[in-house]
Amino acid sequence: MSPAENARLFEQVNQKTAELGKINQELQEANHAKSEFIAAMSHELRTPLNVIMGNAELMGEGFFGDVNPEQKKSTGQIRHHSQFLLKLVNDVLALSRLDAKKMSMELATVDI
Repeated sequence: MSPAENARLFEQVNQKTAELGKINQELQEANHAKSEFIAAMSHELRTPLNVIMGNAELMGEGFFGDVNPEQKKSTGQIRHHSQFLLKLVNDVLALSRLDAKKMSMELATVDI
């Protein structure tokens, strides 16, 4: 290989390295934006969900007036599914914290 070919190949390698570095930086920024979005959405979902859960509990207990059996069943379903949804939101929030390295995971052996 001639010195001119070596120089050309060296220049191509440097150019590709710079391009890959730029792409890597863009991917890191996109990943950070994704993590921030997930964390913000999780927090934004929790507030109205807690209001729904609180009002369903109050309704089920008759705080707003007498409740017939159908209404009691419906408020129970609202509470049940709201708790499930809140668990999902909390899990997503925990994963986003792990992804952002704001929380660490400790492995341990447990008896089941």
